[in-house]
Amino acid sequence: MPAAPKTQKKPFISVSIEKQAFLEEARQLIYQLGEKLVTLTVDSLKDEVEDYYLIFHTLKGNSRMMNQKEMQELFHALGILLLDVKDFDLQPNEEVISILKESLKVTSNALKMFAVGRVPRVKMNTFRERVIAASIPPEKKDISQQLERQAQYFQDLGINNTPGRTIDFQDGSTQFFEVRIVLDETVFLKKTRVYTIIRNLTQLDESVRFGKVTPSIDELLAGRFGLEFALILQSTKTSDQLKKIVKYSGEIANVTIRMVSTKEAISLLK
Repeated sequence: MPAAPKTQKKPFISVSIEKQAFLEEARQLIYQLGEKLVTLTVDSLKDEVEDYYLIFHTLKGNSRMMNQKEMQELFHALGILLLDVKDFDLQPNEEVISILKESLKVTSNALKMFAVGRVPRVKMNTFRERVIAASIPPEKKDISQQLERQAQYFQDLGINNTPGRTIDFQDGSTQFFEVRIVLDETVFLKKTRVYTIIRNLTQLDESVRFGKVTPSIDELLAGRFGLEFALILQSTKTSDQLKKIVKYSGEIANVTIRMVSTKEAISLLK
């Protein structure tokens, strides 16, 4: 009697806690992307461009934390394309819409392959080149209006004691933090990176309030600082949660967050 054929065992793949968390959040973001793409049109993109940007920006930050260079660069390129629509008057066209719709398939495939320890470098890099080709070349961008918007954004937030989203010492449900940030040596525009960090904090943490930035906002917007700056802020989130939001912004070398007492916060704001 012939022996029964041996069944081939599937290889065991060890998945770290960090990788599991990355994949779980990425799948949730891809689900959100798929839901939005159902109704995507040239006209609807103008109203929803920020939603798409946040999805790809979060994926970029998470990919960076997992040292997935190809995915990080792809999501960065998609984010730049959306910022061109939002901030640099790139008119949405059929190519932009086609890229966003195809991004769902490309991203889903990349995540599936990453889950089993593989990276589809050629496909991701080819698609990234297509995204870059549809974007506005850096040398053709006028960033003066963008910098003006950033200055107004800081003013509206109430940083450095201007009216706005300032610290409320009567709110007993929050904690105070000193956040020290060191930008990466390869950072392209330091002042824009500062703006991105603060904008992400306001968009991803509804409770955040700002007390002070060092150096001053004027010095930051003029680019008169090295690679380090500090924030005094108020939030209901933990130090780890705040650190994750800051790192989402990219081009960050180091983040140190220290919880401070109300008395010390008042002293630091002087």
